[in-house]
Amino acid sequence: MHVNLRVLGKKKQGLAFLALQLVLVGLMYPFMEYGPDALPKPPRNRSHPALSTNTGDATYARTIPNDGPNPFYPTYQDVHVMVFVGFGFLMAFLKRYGQSSLGLTFLLGGFFTQLALFAEGFAAIASDNTNGTAKISLSLESFFAADTAVAAVLISFGAVIGKTSFFQLIVMGTVEIAAYTLNRHLCLRVLKAIDTGGSIVVHLFGAYFGLAASYASYGRTRSTNSKRKVRRLDSSYNSDIFAMIGTLVLWLYWPSFNSAGLSRDLQTRAIINTMISMCTSCVLSFACSLLLSDNDKFLMTHVQNASLAGGVAIGTVTGLMIGPFEAALVGSLGGIVSVLGYHGLQPYLTRRCKITDTCGVHNVHGLPSWIAAFYSAGLAYTASISDYSYSLYELFPARAPSPGHELDLVNAAHLLDIPAGESRSAGSQALHQMASLALTFAMSITSGLFAGALMRIPFFGSVPDDQLYEDSVIFDLPSGAEDPDIDTSRIKEDRRESSLENSAVQSTRF
Repeated sequence: MHVNLRVLGKKKQGLAFLALQLVLVGLMYPFMEYGPDALPKPPRNRSHPALSTNTGDATYARTIPNDGPNPFYPTYQDVHVMVFVGFGFLMAFLKRYGQSSLGLTFLLGGFFTQLALFAEGFAAIASDNTNGTAKISLSLESFFAADTAVAAVLISFGAVIGKTSFFQLIVMGTVEIAAYTLNRHLCLRVLKAIDTGGSIVVHLFGAYFGLAASYASYGRTRSTNSKRKVRRLDSSYNSDIFAMIGTLVLWLYWPSFNSAGLSRDLQTRAIINTMISMCTSCVLSFACSLLLSDNDKFLMTHVQNASLAGGVAIGTVTGLMIGPFEAALVGSLGGIVSVLGYHGLQPYLTRRCKITDTCGVHNVHGLPSWIAAFYSAGLAYTASISDYSYSLYELFPARAPSPGHELDLVNAAHLLDIPAGESRSAGSQALHQMASLALTFAMSITSGLFAGALMRIPFFGSVPDDQLYEDSVIFDLPSGAEDPDIDTSRIKEDRRESSLENSAVQSTRF
């Protein structure tokens, strides 16, 4: 009996993927539990004789009002929409890969949300477990942390989209979740750097992890600029509209992403700063696109992506007292740098360095995150208690007085709710910001190269050169789903190019 080895290999991948999911389900029983906010509580809005107060001839029953819905849920849901809807549609610009862009975003989001809950939970247990329990306590905040980890994976996905099998993406994301969690712990808990909107630990990490994985898994042995591949990278009128939906979703909800971890005046300030920065990056992306285009028209690639750069560029410092003027400048710079990246840097990286970046994540997430990191170091160096009052120690926890620090009575009254810090100076905080940047860059590159090397193992599958950026590689498409823009006269040319490239690959593979 004839056995199709390729089909058998895919069945093995499916069984392995099923086994991974069952392992996660099994681990939930011994290691996960509801957090305090999700545990049953007695009713708090009923009168009770024990709560009554006798005042003369009348007895007044005191009632405790119901707490109401969780106030964090709307912000969490905003971020959830960004991750599953915004990223999915943004990456649907490829005219023959839209179904895969949306479907794989859904798959990766569902799987890696679970894995991130475990990774973040075990990291929290290892770092500050004080009650002796080995259980992961689940809350909306833990799901928000998981969503930010998934965002890093989806950013990396944008660099390799269309060039990998689904199981290669699972391998890449598994390595990334582990490396991301470790790097985040080192940056935010050990170095105690500030990164409110995740520009360093999420955007910079995700961008350079993806670029390194793309290079290690694909770029070293394959041509990246053949005519056939360039044609398959084209968008269509409809696919650009779908991608613009993703842009608008991300643009509208980005203030929630940048302000979710803050409260009171800090959150309000973060929302204001983010909106100003994103408005200016939007306008500058249009302006620069017009200036750099050959026919004095807007390019959808710039509009869809560079308009989001302001949210990344302002993310690390979004809660600080930077003022509307500086927020506008940061957003403008982010938009300009992003368009210039698409116009000049990305083609250079593809041609010279063999680093393919399908969605241009380096331009949207990588380059603006450097702006955020350097800007955060400068603001940390100049931040003082005269500018922020005692909220300085909420923004920079390490700058709070250490346990043995002398405080007068007035200061002590203000600091009752602020945890003890390290009495870190402004200059030291600025150095720690730069250290977190260097660490994140090194961790992302190293772990990305490792993930890319693993992705080359034959068991995880691969995408043949003549099927890159094709939905049919992953999904069973309905009849009539062929792209009407495809010129059938090019089929023989494509096959000939594929044969020549495969011969070149065999001669250079090692």
